[in-house]
Amino acid sequence: MTFKHLLVRAFGGTAIGVFLLALLCAGADPFYVLHAEPKRGADISFYDNERLFKYWLSRRFVPRAFDAVILGPSYTASLDPAEVTAGEGVYNLSFRGANSAEMLALSEGLLGADSAVKVAYICLDPYVVRSLNPRTADMQAKNLRMAYLSWPVLSHFFQRAFFPLNPQAKFFTRQGANDEYAYLAGKNSTAHIEEELANLADRFAEPFRVKAGAVENLARLIAGLRARGIRVVGFLPPKPRALRALKHGDYEAYVKEILPRLGPLDRFLNFESKADLTFLDSLKMCVAVRLQRTRPG
Repeated sequence: MTFKHLLVRAFGGTAIGVFLLALLCAGADPFYVLHAEPKRGADISFYDNERLFKYWLSRRFVPRAFDAVILGPSYTASLDPAEVTAGEGVYNLSFRGANSAEMLALSEGLLGADSAVKVAYICLDPYVVRSLNPRTADMQAKNLRMAYLSWPVLSHFFQRAFFPLNPQAKFFTRQGANDEYAYLAGKNSTAHIEEELANLADRFAEPFRVKAGAVENLARLIAGLRARGIRVVGFLPPKPRALRALKHGDYEAYVKEILPRLGPLDRFLNFESKADLTFLDSLKMCVAVRLQRTRPG
């Protein structure tokens, strides 16, 4: 091969590379290498990272590899099940901000014919029915094509691996899960803390209301799992002391009026009555009952 041929090939390859790069920058990204969301072509955000990958895992890997799952919002999102179950096969599908619509979307992936899931632990905190801003549009199969090569995803997990003190990364650690308002302890301003607590007081002084459709989502979730033969253990996690006092009326109304509308549960655990339990302690108790009725013999 002559030098002229090599030069032509090098020039041609460079031209093709520049052309493809221009197409990618213009949004022509058929494999979603740079863009994880086909419709908007936007980078997936911090929240979407968890939503997208938990959705993917609920369809591809978790149902065949684990006997039990945990579904819920941030109160359980950072729990490491391996630490409290002695590796007995519980996978945590929770993520920060999960509500009833998103939990329902995840649960549907556990109902396949090849699913080995026998127990589902459902966090029934009032948040999941009081907040309903579902981002299920980001939890679709079409968003998964090559999404794991998306630079926002790679950069996010790079940060988690090498920069664990990154503010976003704390929500993926056990320390970040034990107290949703633990970040207040790191603030130097007493006025800031008082302002936050005052905002909470105003927020929870209002009558407890659920979002339209939220209770129905949870009822469908529970009914679908039980129809598939999966035991459903619902639980209310304990709250930080300050928040517990503010929301006492909410919990009373929620437990008495809303929970019965969700349909029958195989077991219900209310850890709110255990004031001194940590989140880790509460989940130790919760997973202690896992598979007791499902193991052979």
